[in-house]
Amino acid sequence: MKIGIIIRMKANYDDYYELTPKGEKWFKGRKDRLRIEEAVYLYLKWKHPEHSFVKINPYNLNRKRALSCDIVWQGMEDYTNLFKHVVVYPRKGTQKQRMARHKEMWEGLMNLPNIFPPKEYTEYNTNKCNYYAFARKLGINVVPTNCMDIKTVTLKKFLNFANKFDSVYVKPMPSGEGHGNASFKKPYNKTEIQEYIKYAGKEGFHTLVVQEYATNWPTERNPELRTVWVGHKYQYGIRTKKMGEVTGMIKRLPKIIREGSLLLISKLEKKFNVPNITVRIDWGKTPDGKYFLNEFETMFGTFIDYFGNPSLEVAMGDRLVEVAKEMIARKKKKNSRKKK
Repeated sequence: MKIGIIIRMKANYDDYYELTPKGEKWFKGRKDRLRIEEAVYLYLKWKHPEHSFVKINPYNLNRKRALSCDIVWQGMEDYTNLFKHVVVYPRKGTQKQRMARHKEMWEGLMNLPNIFPPKEYTEYNTNKCNYYAFARKLGINVVPTNCMDIKTVTLKKFLNFANKFDSVYVKPMPSGEGHGNASFKKPYNKTEIQEYIKYAGKEGFHTLVVQEYATNWPTERNPELRTVWVGHKYQYGIRTKKMGEVTGMIKRLPKIIREGSLLLISKLEKKFNVPNITVRIDWGKTPDGKYFLNEFETMFGTFIDYFGNPSLEVAMGDRLVEVAKEMIARKKKKNSRKKK
C-alpha cells in the first residue's frame, strides 16, 4: 500500500509547527517543532515499514508521484491556506494572475482521482454556509447567518440583515485565521460597510458570511470550545478566547456537544459515503446558555503544543491507514463489478 501525504510547504512557523517531539521513537531524536501532518508521516514510516509513504508538495504538484499512490491524504492543507499564500501575502503579479494561480493549484489537488477526502466532501465542508444549513436540519443550533455573494451584495441587502441585531460579525470566504474579518455595530456606519464590501471584492473573496455578533463571546468566562475528533473518538478539547488565545483544556465535555459532534460526523459520512479521518468541531454558548455550532474543520489547527502532545499523530496515523485500506477495498470491489 502506498499513501501520499500532502504537507503544508508554506505555513507560519508559530501557528502551524505545533508539535514538539518528546523523545518518541518515530522522531528519531528530532527536537525541532513539526507540522502535525509531518509528524503523522514520520510515525507511519516507523510503524508500517511494509507500506510506502510519500510527501506531496501542493505548491509544486508532482502529479506522477501523486497518481502512483493508492490514496493521497490532504492532511491539513486547505483552500484557505493556499489562498493566503498564493493570493493574499504575495504581491507579485496582478490580483487576477494570483487568483488564476490559486484556482489552478486547488483544482490540481481536487481533481486527483485518489485525493482524500474527495473533492465533493472537502468543498462542501469548506463552505460554512453548507454545513450550517446541514446542521440546522439535524436540529443543531447555529447563530443567525446570511451568506452573501460578493457579486450581488449591496449596502441595502447587508443592512436588511444587520439591522435585526445590535452588531454583526463578517467572515469572508475563502479566508482563514481572521484575515479579512470585520465587525460592525449599531448605529451602522454606511460608508464603513460600503468600503468593506469594496475591499472584500478586491481581495478576491467570493462570499461574505454575515452573522449576529455575540459581543460577550468568546471570552475567558464564556470561551469557544474547540473539540478534536479522530474517526468517532473524542481526543481532547481546548478553551479559547478572542481570536484563538488558549485559556485551558476542556476537562469535561458537555453531553450536548458530544452528541451533536457525533451526529454531525456520522450524518456527513453517510451523506457523502466518506469515512472521517479527523475533524475539529468548535462550539460556543449564547447568553441564555444554549450551545451553538461555530466551525466544522477537517483541516485545522491542533493547539497541541500548548499542553503537550497527546499522541495525536498516532491516532491520526492509525486512522489514516484504516481508512486507506477501506478505500482500496471499495475500489477493488467496484472494479470487480465492472468486469462482470
